[in-house]
Amino acid sequence: MAFQPIGLLLAKGYTDSVFWVKLRVKPPQKGAEAVLRIRPTFLDEIRLYEPDPLHPGRWASRVTGDRYPFNQRDRSSISFEFVVYPKAPYTTYYLRMKTTSSALLFIQGLTPRETFQKNLNSNLFQIVFLSVMCWLLFMAAQNYFHSHDRVAAWFVLYQCAYISYDLSVSGYLAPLLPADVSPWADTMTSVAAICIPFCAVLFFRAVYKLYESAAILLRIFTALLVLFPIEVCLIITGHARIALGMNALSVFPILLFLPLMAFTARRENTPSRRVLRIVSLFQTSTLLIFLFPIMGWYGNIKAELTLDAPLFHGMLSAAMMFGILHIRTRRMIESAQHAKLQLELASVQLGMERDQLQKQGRFMAMLTHELKTPLSAVRLILDLKHPSENARQHAIQAVKDMDSVIERCLQSDRLDQAEWKSHRQPCRMEVVWEEIRFGCSSP
Repeated sequence: MAFQPIGLLLAKGYTDSVFWVKLRVKPPQKGAEAVLRIRPTFLDEIRLYEPDPLHPGRWASRVTGDRYPFNQRDRSSISFEFVVYPKAPYTTYYLRMKTTSSALLFIQGLTPRETFQKNLNSNLFQIVFLSVMCWLLFMAAQNYFHSHDRVAAWFVLYQCAYISYDLSVSGYLAPLLPADVSPWADTMTSVAAICIPFCAVLFFRAVYKLYESAAILLRIFTALLVLFPIEVCLIITGHARIALGMNALSVFPILLFLPLMAFTARRENTPSRRVLRIVSLFQTSTLLIFLFPIMGWYGNIKAELTLDAPLFHGMLSAAMMFGILHIRTRRMIESAQHAKLQLELASVQLGMERDQLQKQGRFMAMLTHELKTPLSAVRLILDLKHPSENARQHAIQAVKDMDSVIERCLQSDRLDQAEWKSHRQPCRMEVVWEEIRFGCSSP
């Protein structure tokens, strides 16, 4: 087939085809060394064919990819790079790409200094991305620790899966793997990719259950979980491309169901259904645009940012969902604290009522004792056929004592009810003192 111009980005989606790219590289203005910088870093195999200087008319080849050890690369870099020495006016090179993942190929011919700057920018972006995602993961775990909310637990799982996915597809896992384990890096990347939709379904299902979305939509949405074990079996049996293509296609029904479930929600919750609908529309619209190059539906893109766009989306989406989760957790903690305060107040009130009952019990016991004694005296005197004058005086005094006890009870009740009214009048302190002394010394 005749070669066709591709610009900077080749996007052909998931296919078994092998792609050849013809490059014409001009020598740099300073120095003889140039670098072919290739992204993304999840491609299985990229083979470079260049003119063999020792055998004119023949071609020498070098190979790289995520199935090959990191220490065999031309340069110790996260991106795939070939060091070449083009001659004036230009030198023709050929790249052969074969991969089970999406056939995306972004190529740049740069000087070593430009390559260093590009890699530095990419590393800084990854540092920011991982810092934000790890911070959201830590805060979500802290929210779960305080609230034990199941939605927070699913969000923690989703964040862990997304961070693992980023480390795999961005090539940061390759330097950590020994040479004998490097062929498994591609499999690890494939597994990380299919974990994202699986964890997303678990998380969003838990979220939309709180809002009582349409039951039929929730059941169909949950049925998408069946794809995960099927994709795992396909990867194990050596059909990773089919599994990854199925995984990419499963994202579209997920994105379709998110706004549908948001707009069919019947129950108000924290945050409101309106906020949930805005977030779902944002997630669906932005991710659909980012999926087009991955699926090979729109390949005429010349910006390297396209390769990092899904990570931008993942970070923004995670931040928005964490905001929703944080508001919900905060309300739950406030409700729990309010309930705890009410329980403590009820406990204090119960203790006060218990003390009051004990006081009333002691008061009744005292009152019974105070009344039984004079009543017994009156009863004995009334039983006499011919009571003496002294006996009648004792009966009269007993009645006065009972009247005094009743009066003191009434005064105590007025004091408790704040109904006591004081009356001022002149008095002689020696007389008051004698009355008090007489009352204390009397039997």
